[in-house]
Amino acid sequence: MIEVVIDSVRVSLMSQHRIVVLREENGERYLPIWIGPFEADAITIQLQGRPGSCG
Repeated sequence: MIEVVIDSVRVSLMSQHRIVVLREENGERYLPIWIGPFEADAITIQLQGRPGSCG
């Protein structure tokens, strides 16, 4: 199993879809995953350390 961490949460400029970019923990590979806007907002809130509805 390869461990990954969240590198960033981005918005596609072409379609406005949200993308979470995972980075291999001890490597240089990246994996983009398209997610919904609510999931992106929840992840972003947690990454910024603000209190939110999921933590």
